Amino acid sequence: MTGDRICCINPRCGRTAPKDKYGESTDIICRRCWNLLPKAIADRFRTLSRRDKRLSRLIDKRFAAGTMPQYRINMLGNLIDGQARKNWAEIAAYFRDPQKPEGLENFLADIGLGNETP
Repeated sequence: MTGDRICCINPRCGRTAPKDKYGESTDIICRRCWNLLPKAIADRFRTLSRRDKRLSRLIDKRFAAGTMPQYRINMLGNLIDGQARKNWAEIAAYFRDPQKPEGLENFLADIGLGNETP
């Protein structure tokens, strides 16, 4: 990783993004690698992002009015944050530990040329 760039979370991907665009974040996932994720993992990420945004809007409305206790805000925030960390760990594990190893046999099988019987 260079000084002003952040590398994609996929170790086999060479894409980077500007560090100033993502603030304190140390990990990103590029669009190409995002599209490689299983649908369930990507959908879970989207769901957690929506919940976090919804909680932020709720805090702005209710906390300003004083109707939501602080302990409840903290509890919900911690719950969403913990689930988001777990989901990001699943994303990282998907790329770090692929289901099948990279190699010529798998490449040939992916394009339809491997394991053919005469």
